This record gives sequence, structure tokens and C-alpha cells, in this order.
Amino acid sequence: MPCGVARAKRAAHRAASFESETDSILRRRVHLGTLTPEAAADALQVLDALQVEIIYDSGTRALARAIGERLNQVRVYDATYAALAQQRDCVMWTADERFYNSATNEGAGGALPFVRFIGAQIKA
Repeated sequence: MPCGVARAKRAAHRAASFESETDSILRRRVHLGTLTPEAAADALQVLDALQVEIIYDSGTRALARAIGERLNQVRVYDATYAALAQQRDCVMWTADERFYNSATNEGAGGALPFVRFIGAQIKA
């Protein structure tokens, strides 16, 4: 998967927290022993090579808080990416199945049709 991402021809849009979030996730996995330090270093090398446009916008933060509240989320991490995708009129891919289910369940305040679950692509 990272190779396909690294070969993308256009920049991906990411929230301002992207770098610290990805670094923290990899560091946590190494700390827990579910990822080797070498694999984490490889992942960081791929991430550092990506053409990523980091976007900071107070409007994104406000929309993220509104989405987080509407979806009854404890944290606004995924809601921030959803807000950015909504503002940029693009698709948001998530590995968080619970967020995906909330975001696409109209009865639970969701109805964010641009949110996709990456697990569905892996299973296909």
C-alpha cells in the first residue's frame, strides 16, 4: 500500500496534526512491540517522501468540532480530516471502522457520503 501512495501524482491534503499523529501512531506501535523499529523507520521514510499539503484553517477546526459533535465523537481527529475533505470536495479514507460507521449512518447524525473505509478495499 505505501508504494501506491508514494506514487500519487498530486499532493494529498492533510490536517495540520497529520505529522504528529502519524509519528505518534508509529512510536506507540514500536513501544507496544507490534511494529519493529526498522519497519517504523521504513514507514517514516515513505511518509517523509510523500507530497503532502499540510493545511491549517480555523474554518476547518470549527467544522471539525461540529462534525465531531454531530457524530458524538470523543475526539475530533477523524472529524478534522472529514471537515477538510468536505471543504475540499474530496474523498476521505479512514482505517477507523467505528468512525466510518458513524459518518455514514444517517440515523446517527452521519450522512458524510465522501467518507470511505479502507478495510473495504483490503477485503475486496
